[in-house]
Amino acid sequence: MYRVDFAVDTDDGSGTQRVEQWDYERDPERPARLRGSGTLRAQAFRAEDDTAPTTWWRVVNPASLNGDGHARSYEIVNEGSRDPYRTLTRPEISFTNDHPCQEYASGNLNAGCPNQSVSDYVAAETAPLTDPVAWVSVGYHHIPRDEDQSPMPVHWQSFSLVPRDLLAQQAVTPAERSCDNGLTTGAIGSCAAISAGPPTIAVDRATPASGALLTADTGTWRVTRTTLSYQFLWLRDGAPIFTTGEDGLPTAATGETYRLTDADVGHRITVQVTASAAGVIPGSATSAPLTVPAPSAVLPPSSGAVRIQPKLKLKLKKSRNGRPRLRIVVRGDHGPGEGVVLIRRQGRTIATAVLRGGRVVVRLPRVGKRYRVKVVYPGDQRYLKVTAKARVPRS
Repeated sequence: MYRVDFAVDTDDGSGTQRVEQWDYERDPERPARLRGSGTLRAQAFRAEDDTAPTTWWRVVNPASLNGDGHARSYEIVNEGSRDPYRTLTRPEISFTNDHPCQEYASGNLNAGCPNQSVSDYVAAETAPLTDPVAWVSVGYHHIPRDEDQSPMPVHWQSFSLVPRDLLAQQAVTPAERSCDNGLTTGAIGSCAAISAGPPTIAVDRATPASGALLTADTGTWRVTRTTLSYQFLWLRDGAPIFTTGEDGLPTAATGETYRLTDADVGHRITVQVTASAAGVIPGSATSAPLTVPAPSAVLPPSSGAVRIQPKLKLKLKKSRNGRPRLRIVVRGDHGPGEGVVLIRRQGRTIATAVLRGGRVVVRLPRVGKRYRVKVVYPGDQRYLKVTAKARVPRS
């Protein structure tokens, strides 16, 4: 038997806890539905020995309210079994007020209540239930087995304390549903800015280098209840990029465009887009990285060398999260290709990658429909430029 003392309180200590018993009966108009009613139990009590399986109890403080104005409480869910031969265990639950001397369910050792049990505590209680303590009976069982010998294991039943109305909404409510607050009909548009496709970066030249102009789009977002506004932040290797402002102070690189500098060479450039609106929870999404190759990664054709056409092979795969991956291989009679490859969609460069041993794997964006990409290998001192296309299936 467990002794449970509750603390459903308010910040200022106002209000008193009380015990409610809820009993249910079938709705005569809708037999498949049970209809319940709560009864305030103002005095200490022991539950009936044959309590209906649909009866339950809760300890509630009417002055302790959640964000919706509902009183907080704890429901007691008991899965214990009754022992018909032991009177003390027959009620599922008993309630008394909190008394320091009442420590044990039976054969109490505290000198203030010597040798008393729960039934004695209930019988002696005369004050109204304002500081309730629950005595919850559980129990155990053992079914003999051939391999048993002393000591033998037993299997315990259990009970749960279920919080009711502690929060205005349950903690697992997704952000996009949070403004519905329990409505089942839903509402038009998401409550939060949720990315449906990351932003992409376009480059104004075939190979990104210092001086190249990058242009970002917003990506795609779920429809919200109002028009979203967007803020752009450019990142170098995951950290914000700072430029020198007109006042000579460092200024974060923002806006839809960014011009590459010498400091970006050999690094990965991304853009982070934050979407927000009045009454909508903001959200952020980050583009795929754009690698700015070092000068040694893009070599000019050497004078007098004969460049030949390499083979450019593409193979699509899916990652565990469903995002498409494109495996790119550049190889010819002179060995693996060197330098970078560019991935373009609808005329814009959406990603660049540096070849390692003539191959690289690039993650492509998910856009909810089929689309085509064009892979461009600009060539190196041994190989000519070559292109290939791939169709990305709907993800």
